[in-house]
Amino acid sequence: LNAAIWSVEDGEGIDVLITTGGISMGEKDIMEQVFVEGMGGEVHFGRMNMKPGKPTTFITIDRDTKNGHRRKVIFALPGNPVSASVCTELLVRPCLDLLHDAVDIETLPENPKKEAFIEDAINNARVHEEVMSTITSDIKLDQGRPEYRRVTLQRVLSNDSKEQRYIYNAMGTGVQRSSRVLSLRNADGLMMLPRGGPSGCGYDIARKGMEFPVLLYSSLSSSSENCFKDSMHRRMWKNEHHSSRQKLAVGVIICKQGDRDDDFQY
Repeated sequence: LNAAIWSVEDGEGIDVLITTGGISMGEKDIMEQVFVEGMGGEVHFGRMNMKPGKPTTFITIDRDTKNGHRRKVIFALPGNPVSASVCTELLVRPCLDLLHDAVDIETLPENPKKEAFIEDAINNARVHEEVMSTITSDIKLDQGRPEYRRVTLQRVLSNDSKEQRYIYNAMGTGVQRSSRVLSLRNADGLMMLPRGGPSGCGYDIARKGMEFPVLLYSSLSSSSENCFKDSMHRRMWKNEHHSSRQKLAVGVIICKQGDRDDDFQY
């Protein structure tokens, strides 16, 4: 595995490695040990506060080569297929988009510091197009974590007499176990449900008729360029109230070049 990651037969080897399985808490879950102890990797985050996908771990491995300093990016995803699929949409896909599109340095001040670069990259990162949708049945909320629930959408004409407009109704795709691949079948997107209970949104059940954002698998428009700074996802996260919160920056890969903090490869 180490030889494959750092192979120079095709120039620089791989840029991003995605694994599934072996990253939870069992005795056979050894992937983190392989990358950290065996290859000198650094864990940036793991044990995610989300459902599904809690075990997801993000690791980087740095090495000095004859071509300079190089970094490999590793997403160690859970083995359950639904968890792996959801985390690919929420974490891997935005990361690959950012690596492919790079960061628009024209919006940055001259010689930006690392913090300003990261903030600008996150705010302007492309994310899934979103729509507000109405649930058609009660949903029991998870008391421990926010949930990304697979749903199908139905576009219907609103009953609002003041204006004629279309709205979206959201229906679940059946049992939402992370091992149940059928919950992905015909899904149009991921509905963002808050954590329930007094430590979360304050209620245990999302009642029929309530509205929640849905991250769409496919954009409604081919020209959609939804940015994180304008997303419902960001507003929903900022509006959550917790007694304590750890600061976490996710999804931005900085390719440092040289020894100075303001010397980046964009």
